Amino acid sequence: MTVAVSDTRFLLASWISAMNEELYIARIEKGEEIKIRDSHEALTIELGSSLLGIETLMASAHYEKSNNPLENDMLAKLRELGNDQDHPFWDAFGSVDRGWFVPVKSPSSYLVALSNGRGVPPTTEFIQAGLFQAFDLESQPHDLTDVEADILRSDRWEISQEYCDELNALEIRVRENPYVMLPALLGESQPTPSPALVLFYAAASTLVEGVESSFEFGMGTGYQSTLYSRLHPGARMMGTEIKEKLRDYMWWLLDQDEVELEDIKDRTEVFDTDSLFYFRERGPFDFISFAFTIPHDVDLQRIAEQSLREGGLLIAPQQYEADDGLTEPHHGMFRLLRKSGGVIEQADVLDCFFTPAVDYQGPY
Repeated sequence: MTVAVSDTRFLLASWISAMNEELYIARIEKGEEIKIRDSHEALTIELGSSLLGIETLMASAHYEKSNNPLENDMLAKLRELGNDQDHPFWDAFGSVDRGWFVPVKSPSSYLVALSNGRGVPPTTEFIQAGLFQAFDLESQPHDLTDVEADILRSDRWEISQEYCDELNALEIRVRENPYVMLPALLGESQPTPSPALVLFYAAASTLVEGVESSFEFGMGTGYQSTLYSRLHPGARMMGTEIKEKLRDYMWWLLDQDEVELEDIKDRTEVFDTDSLFYFRERGPFDFISFAFTIPHDVDLQRIAEQSLREGGLLIAPQQYEADDGLTEPHHGMFRLLRKSGGVIEQADVLDCFFTPAVDYQGPY
C-alpha cells in the first residue's frame, strides 16, 4: 500500500521532530554546556506545552482539514490536551514516572547494543552532561571516579572483548536520562519509545470510551501498559513480552510499595508463549497496540475486524510501500484503525522510525 501525504501527517511529523532531542548529543560532543531536565514533572509539562505547536501550525492558512474522521479525531484529541493543561489526562500521565521503567544496567550492555546498531554509549562526556545517569551497585546516584571517567571516555569506546572486560570490571551501573526526549535502552538491546511517542499512544487510547480491556504486543518493562491502566481505571491490561529479563523487571517494579502500582499488578497479564492463543481467547478488546514496527504484509484490517469491540481502536507502526520501494524494517507508518458501526476506519497519521519486529509471531 502506497501512503499519501496529508496535512495531518505533516503537522504530527513536525511535532515529533520538534520533540526529538538528538541535537543534545551533537552539542555535548562539541563541548557545549546545556541544561537537561531531570524530573518526570518537567517532562510532562514540556510535553503538554509542545502540543500547542500543533495548534499554531493548524492556524496556518495552508492547512486543510482532512476528510478522514479518524485522522481528525486524533488531531482534535491532541489539540484538546494541549489547550487544557488541567485535563485529567495530565494527572494520569504525570503519575507514572518514566524513570521507574528504565532499569540501570552494566555499561557493557550498551556495548552489546552498539554491536547490534542500537543506541549511543554512556561515555564520560554524556554522563557528566546529564544525558546518562550513573549509579553504584546499590542503585544509588554515583559520581564517576577518575579511573571510571578514564575508562568511559568517548575515545576509549570500541566493540571488543578486551574493552567489554574493562567495562564489566567497573562497579557502577548506568542508564539514559529517562526525562530526555529520546528512546531509552531497557536491556536485551530493546529500547522504549521516546516520551512524545508514548504520549501519542496514550492519547490514542483515550479516543475509546469506557475501555475495559487492552492488549499490547511488546510490553517491555510495562511503561505504556501502566499508563493505560492509570488512564482507564478498572480496565484489564494484557500483552506479550518475549524477553524474560524485561518481564521480570516489570513484575519486580509492580511489587514495589513506593510506586503504588499494586492495583495495576492485579489487572495485568503478560504472556511470553502462546500469545496468539491468548490474544484470540481473551478478545475482543477495546484497545490494541503494537510497540514495534510490524511487517508490511500483516493485515491490520482483518485483525481489527476480528479482535476489536465496537468503538475499539488499534494502533500500530507498520512497514509500508513507499515511492522507491518497501521501507526498511524499522521505518513504518503509524496506522490507526477503529471499528465504527461494524466498519473499519483507517488513518495513516505519522511516519516514524521505530523498533523493528524481530521474528514476528503476532497475528496476520
